[in-house]
Amino acid sequence: MNSKVLEILNLIEEKSFKKCEKLIWAGIKGKKNEKMYMLLRGLLHSYVNEIEECEQVLEDINLEDYDDNLFYILGIIYSNINKEEEFINLYEKKIKKYET
Repeated sequence: MNSKVLEILNLIEEKSFKKCEKLIWAGIKGKKNEKMYMLLRGLLHSYVNEIEECEQVLEDINLEDYDDNLFYILGIIYSNINKEEEFINLYEKKIKKYET
């Protein structure tokens, strides 16, 4: 993870959502690590209870695009929107893929 991603995660934890949103949009517009910034956008939506927006971001996520280091962010998102069971199913699919 780069320093901007860590900064965004810290801002979310500090509940500095406006600053966080600006950094995320700058990252998305920059086209570098766009998928990571989309995931962070989903995380932000999950923290501010924008469930529909969060679920839309989750629908666009392809697990093949993310490495194991970022998988924990998905866990937080699913936990925040009370869909832990769906995350467990995704995690099991990911594990099965590694087993084959």
